[in-house]
Amino acid sequence: MTLGEAIQSGFRNRAKFSGRPPLSEYWFRTLFAFLASAAAGIVDAAIFSNPEIRLFSSWVLLGSLLPGIAASALRLRHPDRTGWWLLVTLTAIGIILLLICDCIKGTTGPSHFGPNPLASPSAGADQLNGLVLAE
Repeated sequence: MTLGEAIQSGFRNRAKFSGRPPLSEYWFRTLFAFLASAAAGIVDAAIFSNPEIRLFSSWVLLGSLLPGIAASALRLRHPDRTGWWLLVTLTAIGIILLLICDCIKGTTGPSHFGPNPLASPSAGADQLNGLVLAE
């Protein structure tokens, strides 16, 4: 998935809490939110002389809050965790745990949250990582 596709998917599914999107979609959406926030901060600094006025940054924050929560909850489904694991971020160690969960590879097969988004639909039981096993 490319950056543009991830941004489109993020806006299209901004409050969708079902399925298992690919890992690249999560990280591209996170990158886009970071870049949009940085750009809004630069615009705020250029327009307003008072550093306490953050009009555009506030809009970006409000606009990316629900999609960010949805993306994080869906990302937690890859290692077979529920979205309730986001509550661990209320502790200092929880942020590190969430970052580890965001970086690890998810379950390879289907889970109770849905099929693996990167698994090809034509891959049968006789294939392993794209290699056909000897019959």
